[in-house]
Amino acid sequence: MVRENFESKTTSKEHIPGDPIPKEELKTAEDIIQNGKKVIYVPEFRGKTNVKILINHPTVGVDKVAADEYAKTINTLLRDPNCNLLSRKKMEEILHEKGLWTKKDEEDLENILEEMNFTLIDISRMRYDKEDEKNKDEFIKLRAKWYTQRNKYLELFTQKQSYFDQTIEGRGEEARLKVQLTHCIKFDDGKYVWDNIKHLEDDSERDAVTFIFNEAIWFWNGLSQEVLFNLPEKVAGLFQGGIAEEDSKKPNMENKDVNNS
Repeated sequence: MVRENFESKTTSKEHIPGDPIPKEELKTAEDIIQNGKKVIYVPEFRGKTNVKILINHPTVGVDKVAADEYAKTINTLLRDPNCNLLSRKKMEEILHEKGLWTKKDEEDLENILEEMNFTLIDISRMRYDKEDEKNKDEFIKLRAKWYTQRNKYLELFTQKQSYFDQTIEGRGEEARLKVQLTHCIKFDDGKYVWDNIKHLEDDSERDAVTFIFNEAIWFWNGLSQEVLFNLPEKVAGLFQGGIAEEDSKKPNMENKDVNNS
């Protein structure tokens, strides 16, 4: 899986900081949090346009399969005499020596995320009310502040990942993510977008795959814009990961093809 810049394009109306938030968007965000899933529309995918995709949070069972694949991938690479990848620790040492990624960069990344959390707390204390102009102005300012913080975070995070993806642990994380994507992404009719990891890896629709990947990462890590559009009492639930869907309809999950990474 190729990790590209997280600033992917959007298919729904972009909520630019300063725009009023329609009530239907508030309802949509609340539904996302309560149901533990996010709906996105992919511009072009599988020969169709505006394709509806559902992103679910990984269940405990999915996370277990993903963790097993992470461990298997790392063990395989460690035993491979031809593997020329560095460990994360060794990569950190080299990056620090060359000044490419330093402790200060890491601290900056953590500080920005902390600032985003504080902004979310401020947002969660407010209710958006179209009749309350004072409240509306403050709400819009907080939204704009959060967008700025998120963009700074994603810029630094993307820079960091460009280095650490090319490590043994990075390949393990990639394998873990492929399991999550194949188990948690569905079409509107309930069918899985990818039947197995090989199906995902062989998917030639790069733009669509990258779009889905980015949206899933944002949603799973609390960076999705829904945190700015929903009722205050629901904000914390989304940021902490939402409600994992109990996917009882998926048969024999452990036997699904997770060995083709």
